[in-house]
Amino acid sequence: MTIEMVNMNDRTFGKRLAEARKMRGMTQQQLADALDVHVTTIAKIETGVRKPSFELLLKITQILNVSVDYLLGSVDHPQEQLKSEGDNNITFAKRLKEARERKGWSQRALAKQINVAPSTVAMWETGKNEPNFEMLKRLADILETNIDYLLGNSDDPRPFWERANIQIYPEEEFKEIPVYNGARAGNEGAYPDGSTIIEYVKIPKDIPGKFGVKVFGDSMEPEICDGDVVVVNPDLAYASGDRVVVVLGDPYFIEPAAIVKIYREQNGVRYLQSRNEKYPPIVLTEDTHVHFVGKVVGLVRKY
Repeated sequence: MTIEMVNMNDRTFGKRLAEARKMRGMTQQQLADALDVHVTTIAKIETGVRKPSFELLLKITQILNVSVDYLLGSVDHPQEQLKSEGDNNITFAKRLKEARERKGWSQRALAKQINVAPSTVAMWETGKNEPNFEMLKRLADILETNIDYLLGNSDDPRPFWERANIQIYPEEEFKEIPVYNGARAGNEGAYPDGSTIIEYVKIPKDIPGKFGVKVFGDSMEPEICDGDVVVVNPDLAYASGDRVVVVLGDPYFIEPAAIVKIYREQNGVRYLQSRNEKYPPIVLTEDTHVHFVGKVVGLVRKY
């Protein structure tokens, strides 16, 4: 059994679509007009209520000039691995066949893997039909490639976790750590003392984490998302630029809360920075009620 430490979800796609749209200076209505769809279609996709069709997905990547991997949250750079190529429908048919043959599978064998009729695979490979968004993700996963490669947006066939050097570990190489809720930091001693364990997660044994903290809010997106679990080691020294978990009280929180930030030191000033630019830095002074919990050494993201 193998476990992948990072997975992405449909909510990430909607958030990334909204970010990419705003980076282009477009409103939902302007993007809808460019895609020739109703504005409610864009709103539903951005809130995760609806998924784009094959054709709409292609148009979105072309108009916003972003990769599907970026929209899925697999990479942080909008144009990473992105390229321009002719007819994407023909490219998809060709790329699907190449990826299938690299696995040594017949059309019937692939059809069995994804539970569709062999004729469905044949129609995809001849350009007579296209898979929906969910099937695209499934094809990329089962064929160990990425959607951008299948669509012709990229010439790199490797899955995102291989390109990003994300390791896949056997089950026996994991250890279990407790996870605490960051929304309530507890009042008995230094966090996480007095806090309730909300779950346990498994992490690779070579990651020096002692416990996890469940993240709430969007201040560290897109790097760390709401619901993620950051792995913390309270014994490691931290330096400017490191991700840290800190407990902040008044005036930032009525009750003490454990949050994830980037620790910065500049010109004698210490402050905590968010990845999300809508949140201003928190300058640390003698009056700031702050306790440094530990250094972030890993991240667990799951469906």
